[in-house]
Amino acid sequence: MLYAWGANNYGQLGLGYISEQEEIPKHVNIEHEFVKIIGGGGHTLALDSDGNLFVCGWNRFGQLGIESDENLTRFTRTDVSGVVDVAAGWDFSLLLLQDGTVLSAGSNKFFQLGSDELSKVGSSQFKKVPGLENIQGLGAGLRHAAALDKTGSVYSWGSGVKGQLGRSWKDVKDSLPARIPDLNNVTRISCGQFFTVLGTSENKLFGFGSNKFNEISSTLEKIIPVPTEIKLSGSETVSCGWTHVVCLRQDRCHAWGRNNYFQCGRGHSSGSENICDEGLHLVAQDESPSLKVRKVISGSEHCLALDGEGRVYSWGWNEHGNCGTGDTENVSSPTKIQFDNDKSICDIFVGSAHCFALTSH
Repeated sequence: MLYAWGANNYGQLGLGYISEQEEIPKHVNIEHEFVKIIGGGGHTLALDSDGNLFVCGWNRFGQLGIESDENLTRFTRTDVSGVVDVAAGWDFSLLLLQDGTVLSAGSNKFFQLGSDELSKVGSSQFKKVPGLENIQGLGAGLRHAAALDKTGSVYSWGSGVKGQLGRSWKDVKDSLPARIPDLNNVTRISCGQFFTVLGTSENKLFGFGSNKFNEISSTLEKIIPVPTEIKLSGSETVSCGWTHVVCLRQDRCHAWGRNNYFQCGRGHSSGSENICDEGLHLVAQDESPSLKVRKVISGSEHCLALDGEGRVYSWGWNEHGNCGTGDTENVSSPTKIQFDNDKSICDIFVGSAHCFALTSH
């Protein structure tokens, strides 16, 4: 069973209607079972276990890939199949196929589709990104993108005005994917608004791009154009918001970067928070602390976490009800979300300001 909450001004929750916000989780009436969901600025991409792609939400720039600019309020199956991974930027979408090729659709104003053959208007049809093969993972930020191949190398393209492409940032846009030098053994990628973070097989993190809010380091310059190690070893996952980062490390959540909306979950707001070894405490009301966190992910300025008991927690920006707490007050520290009949959740997904949770039945 699928639940959705948060911003729904384009129908991106797939509920069948448009609304400013949904402040508590609502059941999505759909028969298909999704294994992965990702949201962009106002659109949603979802995959089922057979590799079929479903889409809904904002489509002004063709980011749904349906050869139309019509917004969709319900999850609609596309004619694309064989998809194994998806990524969504603000107004563009990326698909990874079983054969390791990458497709893109949507706005190309900043060359975020990875092709110099497309106009800046972009494409409403998914088209192959040239120069990429044997890809195993994708990442998409506001205006840039990255792809990870099976050798552990990373390619990036799109806007590089803040160094988020990991190469020289004198050229502010790259229309074609290019390999980031001196990076090896990369296993995961995540893109923020103007920065990128990579994880390696040794569970080390490297970042590059904007460092205005200590996204990468509290001691370096405000722009870091080349991969630089983030001083937090043992990070098993990574998820970037617009200007902050969350990761999973030894069953605990860690967050750093901008904290103006409490997105670092430490109970207070601030301009930014440094990287530290102390993890966040996830506590359910009238229950002992949850010691094992299974997953933590970030929207643009809020976060979700899932613990080993199937409980979901949220914190940060809540203007559109994206924290699922029943109101629009920002949430200063991890707070348990209530579901119908206190259902146990098996997976969570997030977009810019909209969220999804999946039960096991």
